[in-house]
Amino acid sequence: MTNRLACDRADLFAAIAPVSGTLGVNVGCAPSRPVAVLETRRTADPIVPFDGGPMIGRGGPSTIVSAPSMIDRWREIDGCHGVPAEDVLPSVGDGTEVHRFSSTACSGGTAAVFMQVDNGGHTWPGGTQYLPKAIIGPTSHAFDASETSWQFFASHAQ
Repeated sequence: MTNRLACDRADLFAAIAPVSGTLGVNVGCAPSRPVAVLETRRTADPIVPFDGGPMIGRGGPSTIVSAPSMIDRWREIDGCHGVPAEDVLPSVGDGTEVHRFSSTACSGGTAAVFMQVDNGGHTWPGGTQYLPKAIIGPTSHAFDASETSWQFFASHAQ
């Protein structure tokens, strides 16, 4: 939903921070202006497949864009230049590893940042393990998605 709002109503949103957000493969995205994006996806998410493909969501079955393709689409939309800078967040011993890929040389002062949580499940990074790991996968505590999103929004306010 967050990606779709930015695609359709960029006049209302300067930045978005989808967690498990993606789009269907046939959904177009042509925002009226660049939108800063902080995309967080987990490689072991059993609900929203990291590599894209078929999934069943609240709206029924669909075929979704992979996580790397989604952030690449935003980098293109936002006119980002160069190869994204990669850094790995310090390990906290929860079995996940977080890679942050940052593109900051983008149109209109925007940025496209991808938080790839290796071995993370369908959970909120920094949140509680609300269901057993066997059902939804592990929660990463290498960063707090709420705090990180807030900082991202604050740095891209218009």
